[in-house]
Amino acid sequence: MIAQVMYSGAVVYGAKNQSRCLAAVKGDHEHHRFFVGAAGLRDYPQNELLLLEYSEETNKLREASAYSHPGEIWHISPSPRDSSLCFTSSTRRGADPLCTLWRLSLPEFPHSPPSSPSKDAGDMPRSTTRHSPTQQAFTTSFLAGEGAKKGTKAQHRLIKGSRDQSMEPLITLPVDNDPNKSRGGGGRVRCVLWGPEQETNGKVLAVDGEKARLYALQGSSDAQEMSNFDLGVEEKGEVQAAAWDPHDPWKVAIAQGRGIRHLDMRMEQATGMTETEQSSGFCHRFGVKDVDFNHAKPYCFVTGGEDRLIKFWDIRRTGQGPVKRLAGHAHWVWTVKYNPCHDQLLLSAGTDNLVNLWRISSISSAPLWEPEEGPEAPDVRVLAIQDHEESVYAVDWSACDPFLFASLSYDGRVVVNAVPPSEKYKILL
Repeated sequence: MIAQVMYSGAVVYGAKNQSRCLAAVKGDHEHHRFFVGAAGLRDYPQNELLLLEYSEETNKLREASAYSHPGEIWHISPSPRDSSLCFTSSTRRGADPLCTLWRLSLPEFPHSPPSSPSKDAGDMPRSTTRHSPTQQAFTTSFLAGEGAKKGTKAQHRLIKGSRDQSMEPLITLPVDNDPNKSRGGGGRVRCVLWGPEQETNGKVLAVDGEKARLYALQGSSDAQEMSNFDLGVEEKGEVQAAAWDPHDPWKVAIAQGRGIRHLDMRMEQATGMTETEQSSGFCHRFGVKDVDFNHAKPYCFVTGGEDRLIKFWDIRRTGQGPVKRLAGHAHWVWTVKYNPCHDQLLLSAGTDNLVNLWRISSISSAPLWEPEEGPEAPDVRVLAIQDHEESVYAVDWSACDPFLFASLSYDGRVVVNAVPPSEKYKILL
């Protein structure tokens, strides 16, 4: 059931450069902050890594800082524990692709009171530049060596941002730079995944056009490759995205070609790859664009594809096909994102310039008992957001409030929206 509801409460920000990636600042649980990476074709220093922040008090989305960044930014992966750490994957004309971990100097939140904050719910929280004990412990352990990995002078100089903020490169991950070895455009890193907090603290998985590489970062300013897994790109197709299973620290799902491949990092390279496909031979007819796990329900994940469909899967019964299908887009579904706290909510966006907010209750960890038909049915499209004029390449939920989210289109437009109160209270009450 699709209940098309238009929503006019959006807050919009227009970046000056074309952009393809957006990510919430995962380590900041007090403020609505998002990174946006520019992907203009011009060389450094024109491209920027933007830090945007939204204030509920003023209902404004503003640029907190802009850091000059070398090359086009294709992927952003903030640390889930330290708001000042962030990976970027980038490319430059005539140069090797880079995958760099940065330490950013974050600006003060402008609405923080000068004295101790009030306990009133309407007051804005204090600045995130004062890290929590967990963030401080992680930073102290991770940056024990303090020095960055040696590289070229251009790669590892201190880069200034607006308002005297800066970003310092700490680690550059090795990248396979042979463009002839990958059908998908060389060795550019498609994504960097931070491991689940407890079991894999200090470990990241970098997925490029050829391999998935597991690195240990904790206790050093360098990255030590622990293992790598050949993805068989020539046989199975181009890698698009990946997601780390939040319920199993050793398993990762990789969107590749027309299917999803599951990697068990305890296995040897030759036997560590298995496929999850329908009996017809593929998950999505023309190709898979994104994958995300349900954080509240083990074995369950969602995919979006070039066939305009969203599909929900259970690893234990993939041979029987998807658990559920949704059709709400007119072109490729480029990205899908489960709500990290309430798995009834899902975001999807694509090259039809549309962002959809879904309530998928029937297969969630806490189904809502609603009528089977009409706008109150358990599975409906809550919002159809048409505030973008070009393809939407990224969506993400705020780390501060699970009912607020942002989306990014190729023209650099960032739109912040919120889950309608009626839907919010259905889940909470």
